[in-house]
Amino acid sequence: MNKQKQPTPTQTQTHS
Repeated sequence: MNKQKQPTPTQTQTHS
């Protein structure tokens, strides 16, 4: 998806 450093709650989607 999107490779952005966002303040995501627990689940951080980096390379999916």
